[in-house]
Amino acid sequence: MAEETKDGQNIMVKIKAYWLALGTFIHKFSELERQMQLLLWQESNVSPVTAKAIFSGVKIDQAKDLINRVRATKGLGEDARLSRIFSQITVISGARNDIVHYGAEFNEPNFTVSNKFIAHIPERIRKFSSEPDDLYKLLHDLNIISAGLQIYALELAKATPGAISAGNLDLFIAAIQPTADAPWLYKSPQQSQLPKPPRGKNPKRSPPQVASKE
Repeated sequence: MAEETKDGQNIMVKIKAYWLALGTFIHKFSELERQMQLLLWQESNVSPVTAKAIFSGVKIDQAKDLINRVRATKGLGEDARLSRIFSQITVISGARNDIVHYGAEFNEPNFTVSNKFIAHIPERIRKFSSEPDDLYKLLHDLNIISAGLQIYALELAKATPGAISAGNLDLFIAAIQPTADAPWLYKSPQQSQLPKPPRGKNPKRSPPQVASKE
């Protein structure tokens, strides 16, 4: 009986750890949605009143596209920092949508998320781990994204007439640069399954065979 009680307590500890990690991740993702909205306003160079009227309801994926479109109207090419950030936002947003819409199943000792209940053919089934450690990897990457977006916004501010001293902005950029440049921790199941390139030297190619004359 005591052993069963202990097992039950251990399960509750695992479940509470999951809820804590999930809540923290969802909260941070909502902050990213707000940050992307503000960056869209800044990139578009419109007043907050106008921005609220035309960008209300714009989701993260739409905000990414609109920011790139506005950059294109300015004759700007691809920004390496934004490209890196937007690519990982796509990965994280996909995981977040599946977690929110399908929920996690706890089959001790694992938490997993799957769309198997709504997938119409087996090839459409997605399943991935949603352990607290996975959620904290997502959270870690959201912090990197937030720092990178801050740097991009500060660079825009530097180019704005009447902005705060560029020197002060550079100090802040330097302070968050290490976080913005940190490597990603979270990989989608599809990324994890990609074949790794062979190590070592490239294999030698066999010389072309010449047909013998009879």
